Amino acid sequence: MRRQNRINGVKIEISGKPNGGLYFDADKMPSDAVIRFRKDGDVFNKFGGGTKKLKEYFIDKKIPLLMRDKIPLITSGNEVMLIFDIEISDKIKTDSQTKKTLYAKTVK
Repeated sequence: MRRQNRINGVKIEISGKPNGGLYFDADKMPSDAVIRFRKDGDVFNKFGGGTKKLKEYFIDKKIPLLMRDKIPLITSGNEVMLIFDIEISDKIKTDSQTKKTLYAKTVK
């Protein structure tokens, strides 16, 4: 399985085969998850634990302000599951129970 799509001009790829992107447990992804850009009120449960407002996370990671609105996200409501090319949420990390791993990245 390999899907490439565009979201506001940004090309993304989600694949069942390693593609150099971030990997996550597909079964842990919420069924209402969507791909979109950031909105006010988004929160992120960082890999390794700890929840932060997405805005604060971007500031801590020193993501330039002009880039923040151009980074695709996978979200469930206001909860960010994956920030393309940067990090996944602790909630979708793979573990010994993982049966299906997916890989996500932006494509240049």
